[in-house]
Order: sequence, then structure tokens, then C-alpha cells
Amino acid sequence: MLQNLLFRALIAYTWLLAMFIDPSAAETIRENNPALYAITVMPAVAFILASFMDFLRLRFDKPAIALLLLIAGSAVIAVMRGDLATLISVGSLCAMLVAIRQTRVRMSVGFANALFFLSIVTAEIMFILGVARYGAFPGQVANDMVAWRASLFAYSVTPSWLFSLVIIGLNYFHNRQRGPRIVMMTLGLYFLIFSASRTGIIVLLLCAGFLACTRLIRFRDRLFYRLFTPLAVIMFVVILNAEQLLLLLTGVDNPLVNAVLFKTTEGVASIDQASTSIIRTFIWAQHMQIFSENPLMGAGTFNLLDTAPEFEMVASTGSESFLTALLARVGMIAAFFVYFMHLLSVDASRRSDRLAYCLTILFAISTLAYGSYIVPYDFVFLALFGAMNSGRPLREDSPSVTHANAAFERDTRGDIASESPHGG
Repeated sequence: MLQNLLFRALIAYTWLLAMFIDPSAAETIRENNPALYAITVMPAVAFILASFMDFLRLRFDKPAIALLLLIAGSAVIAVMRGDLATLISVGSLCAMLVAIRQTRVRMSVGFANALFFLSIVTAEIMFILGVARYGAFPGQVANDMVAWRASLFAYSVTPSWLFSLVIIGLNYFHNRQRGPRIVMMTLGLYFLIFSASRTGIIVLLLCAGFLACTRLIRFRDRLFYRLFTPLAVIMFVVILNAEQLLLLLTGVDNPLVNAVLFKTTEGVASIDQASTSIIRTFIWAQHMQIFSENPLMGAGTFNLLDTAPEFEMVASTGSESFLTALLARVGMIAAFFVYFMHLLSVDASRRSDRLAYCLTILFAISTLAYGSYIVPYDFVFLALFGAMNSGRPLREDSPSVTHANAAFERDTRGDIASESPHGG
């Protein structure tokens, strides 16, 4: 029960950071004010340390073991290269993921819905006061090429559509009250659409396709579902690189379609312009070039602007693509992280946990598209993996802990998968 309370406190704290700190300002704080930056990350470190006893049990599941191998490999490379930054970055991320897996803390549907409504109200008030970039209604936008956007968060749309997908999933599978479930899913869909995120729409369609498949093919650990997630990621990559599709889309005159696809209502004039507008394909290519120069150990901590100074809009390490950046940074041992994601989908299949599987699809695709949120002190990152735990069985080796956690979940309406009206 204590760990669940600590996790809720950590999520609430990171929600405050996501709501009130501009991401661009956060980068400045990280570089120029180490003391203030330490304050933002210390609660995450404290949660990891509070989970230390669960590490000492030495009873790790396969996903956790894959992460521990990645930590060990990163430590060896960091020592050989003298690259402490890489060790801290990779180590803290993996340690948080292992802590969440080991403690089985979870994001209950009641707590998630409360934060969702609080986000709507807070973002709208901040926009009315003139201190926010986005409001909760279409057209409440400042300095954005997509004039009809709306967001749950004052300064960014990325956490808005990511959190909206988590809300849709949690309510669909774990909210037993039909009316509130429909309301929350509708609001989640509203903010997903008005975030103007093509990635979010693609993920939603892929998850809908997965759920349709479970109606035809029994959902359990079988080859079909082991291949579905990697094929979904491949499909995402193909969609963003399909030149023939881009050629057709360059002639689209619909401002809404152009805004979602190319983030400009005027559309694009050529395949080259269309490909450039989908900047992630360029980032992937740059990361693969860096990886190819030292595939065994990677390049360590690097600055993408050193190889592509013309793309100053991209974060210094190409944070818009976590997975390829990790590959460029630590080399072939990044395969352990890929294996970790594969094991998440296998674990969800074995437990017939449809929500965990859908969230694995979301996470796998977002590692290629929006990697800047994949840090141990990010609100959406913690909410996603907390929601992924919502269908896992409670730990059975401590009856008192199990009883306390079960009571805690009932109080917060965090229904486990066996209670789901949709079969988990």
C-alpha cells in the first residue's frame, strides 16, 4: 500500500511539472540550473530507492531481466568510454521500469480520470489568464501552425494525446460504469483528435485492429500476437516513408487533412517537401548513420546538431526518436530494450491482458516518434506503465501487502482485469 501511495504522489508531482513547466524551459533548467533540475528528478530517484527491497528479492520476471542486462552492458561501455551521462540516463530509466514491474504499482482508473479532468480545467484557466500556449477548446492556440489544436496541457500537445490514449484504454477495460466510461472515452477521443497527431491516430487504429483480431483469433500467447506488435511498428514506419502515398497526398486540398499529415493547412508541393515535413524519417537516418560508425559500442553521449545543424528544432540527442537514439548511443546492446518491449507483449498475451497489449503497441511506436517523454520523471511515462500494471495479478508472496493493495484499489476504483466488463 505504501508503494502505491508513493507512486501516486510521484505521478501527481510529475503532472504538476508537465502542466506548469514549458518543455523548452525544462531543457534550459537541465543545462543551466543543476540544483533546480535535481529537484525535478529527486522524487523519481526516491521511488526507485524505496523499491530497493523488491530488488533484493532477486525474483525478476523476463522483462525486468532484459532491462538489468541493458544496465550492465551500459555500465561496461560507460566505464570503457568514461561516459557517465549515458550510464545515468540509461540506468535510471531501466531502474524505474524494473521498480514499476517489481512493485506492481498501478494507475487506477479513478485516479487517472481525476487527473484528466484537472488537466482540462487547469489548462483552460491558464490559457484564459494568458500564460499558456494551448487551451482546452479548438482554436485556443498561441504560436502553432495548426490553429485548431486543443490540449490537456498548457505548453505541449504531445502529453495530451498520449495521456488521452491511456484514458481511453483504462476506461474501456476497467471502468464498469457505462455512462462515465462513455463520457471519458469521448473526451479522450476529443483531445486525441484535436492534438492533430498523426502518430496518435495511427496508434488508435492499430489498437482497434488488434482488438478486432482478438474477436477472430483467441487472444493468448501464440505466434500471431508475438508478431502483431513488431508488424504494427513496421507498418508505422512504412506509412511515414511511403513515397507513393505521399505523392498522392501532395495533391490534397483539405486543410484538415493537410494539418494532421503535414502540420500545415496549405499542404506540400512535392515528395521532398512531404518527406521533410515528416522529420522523424530524417532523424532515424541520422541515428543509423551514427550507429553504423561504431555498431558494437555506439557513439556514447552525442549531439545530433553536430551532424545535422540545419535541424535545430530537434532536441540535442534526437529525443524525438528514443529507440534509434539509444541504438546510436550504446550500440548493439540496445537490442535488450527491443527484447524488453517484445517480452511485454508476450506477458500481456499470456495473461490475456488486452489493455497491456494495446499500451505496449503505443509504447513501441512512441519510442520511434516521441522519445522525449521516455524518462523516469515524466508524467505520461509513469502513467502509461502504471496503467499497464493495472491488469497484472497482485504480488502473492505477502498476504498483508496483497490485502492492503486490494483494499486500496477498491477505494480508488482501480479495477483489476478480471473485473473488466471487456475481459481485460
